[in-house]
Amino acid sequence: MSLLVWLIGSFLLLVSLYGLHRLCLYLEQRGLLYYWHKKSSGGCTYNPLQEFYQPETRHVIEVHEQRHCEDEDGAPPL
Repeated sequence: MSLLVWLIGSFLLLVSLYGLHRLCLYLEQRGLLYYWHKKSSGGCTYNPLQEFYQPETRHVIEVHEQRHCEDEDGAPPL
């Protein structure tokens, strides 16, 4: 009896994980989620909790934003 419960539970777990995977693919296709095929386009991923544990993170984000705001000529904005 116990083996049968484990087999059924494992099967249900696999089915539910596959369903979650398909749901994430559907949401990605609609543009609501970055999951499997699409990658984030960068941007600011500021996380205050990460800054609390790693203070150097804020410095890296500021440098990234400065580089991102530079002109095509390499000149910083006025």
